[in-house]
Amino acid sequence: MICPAFSFYMLPSTIQIIATIFFIPPCIIAAFGNTFCLIVLWQPSQRSKSNKILTSLALSDYLVGYVSLPWTIWLINFAQDGDKTTCHIIKGYFLTGLWFITCSTCTILFIAYERYVSVTKHAQYHDILTDQKINIIIGLIWSITLIFGISSNFYPVVRIFGGQLLIIVSVIILCCSYYFVWKAFRQSGKLLSRETNTPNQVAERKRHEQEQKLVNKVLILIAFYLVAFFPSLFFQGLLLVQGSMPSAVSVEVLQYTNLFVAYAALSNSCFNPFIYVWKDAGFRLACKRLLRRRAVFTPPRTVNQTNQISSL
Repeated sequence: MICPAFSFYMLPSTIQIIATIFFIPPCIIAAFGNTFCLIVLWQPSQRSKSNKILTSLALSDYLVGYVSLPWTIWLINFAQDGDKTTCHIIKGYFLTGLWFITCSTCTILFIAYERYVSVTKHAQYHDILTDQKINIIIGLIWSITLIFGISSNFYPVVRIFGGQLLIIVSVIILCCSYYFVWKAFRQSGKLLSRETNTPNQVAERKRHEQEQKLVNKVLILIAFYLVAFFPSLFFQGLLLVQGSMPSAVSVEVLQYTNLFVAYAALSNSCFNPFIYVWKDAGFRLACKRLLRRRAVFTPPRTVNQTNQISSL
């Protein structure tokens, strides 16, 4: 039995070397960057509602760095025959890759919604997003995306049309959230400019500066998402054309497009820590405290050192 997707990885040796060189840096950055993010986010001082959502994002990107990207490198270099075992390996690769990437995408949408609530409904934030609701939504994200990954292996139509629908809906939600966040930011800025010598003006200005950072983050979020996932729409369109007219699209075009799409989508996991976590002032402070605590750690004295000190 020949795996239908096997031909995507039958690459010339030169392309294999070039692709491996390009895939190794995002693999290392995604793995170690998200590992460090998880270590810091698990610190007691960082256990807030927003950081709980960021932890889910860092975990999905962590799995991309330790599972999906190394698996891609292995397929590029060692998938040399299309037997039944290779077919199962490729199916497992598609399942885990779609699961982790889709989970990361849905978590990004949840982050956009959380920041929309934080800016537009600041007073009701803790009532709208309780700890229980956040836990339930994160659990649903991981469960539903797992079902999507499993079903896409049995029904390729789910992978093609489901992936297209996910990307299109995600772009619409991100753009709408940015519009409403930007609108609320402009309104709060106008109200703040009219106030003069009010007791809480300093606090309101600080909050307005925080809102501006949130607006910028959502805009960066949309830009990186478009760069990372829009090429997959083009690739899925090629698959539809190749399915109806096999002679219209060559195997080489599918191979190179598949490589580019996989690189763009998987590399997004190495940018997420810098967009959502490292740009946060609270995270950077917790990171410095953690590194400082490791730096000042000294090993316990030995018995000989203790005797020498006591003899003095």
